[in-house]
Amino acid sequence: MNMNRISITLPQYLQDSLTRSVPNGQISKFVSDAIEAKLIQTQTRLDPVDDYFKFAAQLPSVPFLKIKKAIAKGRV
Repeated sequence: MNMNRISITLPQYLQDSLTRSVPNGQISKFVSDAIEAKLIQTQTRLDPVDDYFKFAAQLPSVPFLKIKKAIAKGRV
């Protein structure tokens, strides 16, 4: 996995808590895991109804009678 170094700014109380709670050498992994979990949580908040309508708008329109004939043909 490719890794990149970034610089972030934290309030002093968060940095103090982080350095007290997480062992030396493990802070990057801890922060990475926390960001990943938050991103996953945020992405699951998408509205499935909106997603459906966005997807449905991309599909070709099929007349109802054509669908009905296809269903009837499959039942024979």
